[in-house]
Amino acid sequence: FNKALHNCSNGCIYVHFIPQRLGFKAQSLYLCTRQPKETVGSQREQPLLLSNHLSNEQINGFAEDRYGQVWISTFRGLNKFDGTVFHQYFCTDDSTGLPDNNVRCAYRDSRGQLWVLTVSGICRYNGKDGFDRVTMNVNIRYMLSMAESRDHRMFFFTMGQVNEYN
Repeated sequence: FNKALHNCSNGCIYVHFIPQRLGFKAQSLYLCTRQPKETVGSQREQPLLLSNHLSNEQINGFAEDRYGQVWISTFRGLNKFDGTVFHQYFCTDDSTGLPDNNVRCAYRDSRGQLWVLTVSGICRYNGKDGFDRVTMNVNIRYMLSMAESRDHRMFFFTMGQVNEYN
């Protein structure tokens, strides 16, 4: 994929994908994070993980959840765009964080579950601003991508193998 990321002065981000080898049409995503003007002297407090920007400009992929929110996988974290701000998710010391900050892709399966694939592991979004890590009996390092079969089995691809999760 060729990816082009453009930041506009008004806070908008335009991403254009051109899947070269597969012969698909180009895809584009346009996100605007313009905030309403605040009155002079007012201060808005925001939770720690809210931002007007992506966590990293190296974008690895996109997914849309069942609520219409856009999830953006980056080299340094996962970003959820709710139409106003970016919610940023990172690798943490506890089991509810991402397994790694290098997020390869996010994928919404046919049941509406959001899967997140990092270079060091797999997790699913739990709907409570956290993630449940998926354990597999194989080496899950260097994950590249994922896909779902018609019978709802998930497949995870590494450099040299395909792993199935049922």
